[in-house]
Amino acid sequence: MTMGTSLRKESSMIEGLIQDFPEAVPAEAKEMLRELPIKYEDVFSMTEGDLERTTVCKHKIDMGKAKPDRKPLRRQPLQYKDAIDKQLDQMLE
Repeated sequence: MTMGTSLRKESSMIEGLIQDFPEAVPAEAKEMLRELPIKYEDVFSMTEGDLERTTVCKHKIDMGKAKPDRKPLRRQPLQYKDAIDKQLDQMLE
């Protein structure tokens, strides 16, 4: 993806979020909120692919003595095959 394409995608995503704000939100506040992700672009996620691991905190889920529950994979309806393949391809990029 080129830088121009990335900027257009981010801009359209931000505009979509701004449009979802209630009418009661003043125009000045909307403008400030429009600039926020641009100003702090290093801490905002613009796509699913730019999320990474962190070492800032660690967590552990205490499962007691419970054993893992294995279930067989279920077949997906054929009508969802294209959407599933598309999402898998995006995750593998």
